[in-house]
Amino acid sequence: MIWGIFGGLATVYGPVAAVFILYPLTEWLGSFAGIGELRLLIFAVIVLLVLLFMPRGLTPWVRDKIETQCPRCKQRNGGWKKICRLCGAALQTQVSRAQRLVGHQ
Repeated sequence: MIWGIFGGLATVYGPVAAVFILYPLTEWLGSFAGIGELRLLIFAVIVLLVLLFMPRGLTPWVRDKIETQCPRCKQRNGGWKKICRLCGAALQTQVSRAQRLVGHQ
């Protein structure tokens, strides 16, 4: 359950990515003699921070950072593309902070 929450419930690859990130992290933290069982507390803090700052999970947050949405057809395209792969409309490459806050495209 925690893997799905961390990675993102709406994706298949989110929980898989969470397992590959969090499990080695907890094992690595457990290898330090001074940390001991504090690794579980550190793990819980990491998961809580993700829940606070990325409520949909880690993978949707990463996807939003690398993809842009077409203003015409709402198709998600790679951030490096200049035109939409579905409808051919020009993609807006830079969105100002004010436009992001208001939600205008």
